[in-house]
Amino acid sequence: MKPQLAAILLFLVCLPLGLLVWLGEERTRGEQERARASLEGLLEDRLLEVYETLSGSVRMVENHLTKVLQANLSTPRAQARIEPMIRHMIQGTTAGDLVFPLREAATDAEEALYRRLDLSAALKQLGRSTGEQGEASSDRGWHTWYHGHGRNFLYWWRNRQEIRACEVNRMAFLSHLIAALPTDALENGRIALLDESAQPIYQWGSFEPAPAMLPVVTRQAPAPLDSWRLAYFLAPDLVSPSRSNQATIFTAMLYGLAACILLLGGYFYWANARELREASQRVSFVNQVSHELKTPLTNIRMYAELAESKITPEDDDARACLDVVVAESGRLSRLIQNVLTFATQQRGGAKLHPTSVSPDDVIRGVLESFGPALEQASMIPSHQGDSTATMRIDRDVLEQILSNLVSNVLKYASEGAFLRITSTQAANRLTVTVIDQGPGIPSRWRSRIFAPFVRMSDRITEGAAGTGIGLTIARDLARAHGGDLVLEETDKGATFTLTLTACS
Repeated sequence: MKPQLAAILLFLVCLPLGLLVWLGEERTRGEQERARASLEGLLEDRLLEVYETLSGSVRMVENHLTKVLQANLSTPRAQARIEPMIRHMIQGTTAGDLVFPLREAATDAEEALYRRLDLSAALKQLGRSTGEQGEASSDRGWHTWYHGHGRNFLYWWRNRQEIRACEVNRMAFLSHLIAALPTDALENGRIALLDESAQPIYQWGSFEPAPAMLPVVTRQAPAPLDSWRLAYFLAPDLVSPSRSNQATIFTAMLYGLAACILLLGGYFYWANARELREASQRVSFVNQVSHELKTPLTNIRMYAELAESKITPEDDDARACLDVVVAESGRLSRLIQNVLTFATQQRGGAKLHPTSVSPDDVIRGVLESFGPALEQASMIPSHQGDSTATMRIDRDVLEQILSNLVSNVLKYASEGAFLRITSTQAANRLTVTVIDQGPGIPSRWRSRIFAPFVRMSDRITEGAAGTGIGLTIARDLARAHGGDLVLEETDKGATFTLTLTACS
């Protein structure tokens, strides 16, 4: 198979194969993405349930602390001692003045509170949280800060003149929140409450994630734990779900179709290679047969010409019969030569064998060989030659080209009863023109007549026999000889111009 055809076949096979593989992968990828999105939606819904549970637990703590702060705080230290959720009570004015505990009367525990938190600054910050009319934008809330090993919590409540707050016992607060969280065992999964350092505060589920493993979905925890996250970890084989049966069947069908295309392409390549081998064998057979026919045909022509020379002038019938034998032998010899030349060119081109010859002598010799056929067609050829000087050309090439051109005139333009050959020389270049006045060649055929095995199917070729390779061989031989063979634009008949370059 020629490289161009092999490349086209490869493209025609690889393009649908690539499209099918891409379609299968896209279908699989799309299904996996939809499955993952659906899974993430389910996990987010589960985290939302945990978030709501956690928010409810925080609200319970807020409501309890609000009641404590709204009660009579005549003995704040005693109140702090009886409330496990409270470490210290704090009182101040909305202007930011601290009322309790005063530093000069502070206990050791209250002194430690001063070191953990700047109480005056905290009260001033809460006192500035007022609306445009001087009213508080909120009457309760959380104030958090970092100290020691984690986050500390301060819950406050206020009215128009007073701010009351309490430092929440961190461990008691977290214990209360954790007690409200689920304890069910998640199969192949784990939910964790992570602090700001991504360390688990509480977690549940049978799956044990790797240290560097990322959660599938996360959700911010409710205030005052908004720097913490709820995270859902899942086993990797569940995060990347396997293909469904429908997707597996679809992918198998695509790959099966791709395999069929590949096998079909391989079959076409094998069939084409087989056809080429058989065609090569047929050409080789024809070539061998042509070689075998050439010797007996030469002998037939030679003895026919010899017998013709021995016949008396009065025996016109015998001479006419021998003329037919000689003419037909010459025509068959030209056909065999064309077949051999075409086969040689297909195998890699003909080799030139230049000798010093006079082109006009070669032209006259060709016309003499066609003498009986031209006379039978009532054609009187004319030769206007100006190429008597010898030049180094391949005599056989010139003879074969001219023989093909004259033979075509006999086949297709004999009704014009006109054949003129002109020849000129210029330096090392020979130009020969063959002109007839037949029906000519239609314009739609002008670009195709030099293609092999092309014969016109209109009345011009009606009744004419031939192989369709004569003009192909003639032009290829001319180009191999450094020249060309072209069909000229004419109003009547056909004009072919042959150029040959002398060999060095």
